[in-house]
Amino acid sequence: MKQQGFTLAELLIALAILGVIATFTVPKVLQSSTAHGFNAKAKETASAISALLLSKKNTGVINGNSSLALVMDEFQYVRKVTDGATQIDHVNSLGSLTCDASCPCYFLHNGAALWMCDSQNFAGTGANNAFFYILDPDGRYGGSTSGVSKSVCFVQYYQGRLTTMGELEGSMNNNWGTYWQQPTQTPEWFSWN
Repeated sequence: MKQQGFTLAELLIALAILGVIATFTVPKVLQSSTAHGFNAKAKETASAISALLLSKKNTGVINGNSSLALVMDEFQYVRKVTDGATQIDHVNSLGSLTCDASCPCYFLHNGAALWMCDSQNFAGTGANNAFFYILDPDGRYGGSTSGVSKSVCFVQYYQGRLTTMGELEGSMNNNWGTYWQQPTQTPEWFSWN
């Protein structure tokens, strides 16, 4: 009677093949999972800020020249950092942002950090009047000018439209100046879909 089964060599070959497959697939799965988490944090935060801003605008608290500090006073965050030493990621192609008294970082419950300058405002109520803020999904500086941890720059128009710096149609104006589309600065992990 002939015994059925696998030899040790066959098992080792099968394990080696599985190891090679895992070497190529596991990092991609983990990176995809991280990207989806970052995307969810970014959209959740942007939506909450947009809703709060709209509410304050409709009640007359916010106008075209109001400081954004009025929005953040009621936003839910864990801590506000203004030490001038803490850094978070900037957008693609740029290094870091420093959290200081004029542009603090708001660390959120979901682990993200929001960089927003208190003195920034819409500088008017027209269709192109907007302000921007930058969200670092992991809340820390990764030490490079590119990569999965880079931040996304959101643009909130006074009229209500919300977009990213990479998807501007035309320009945006605020009390800091005029800005145009910079598509390379939107990180690879962010999508509105």
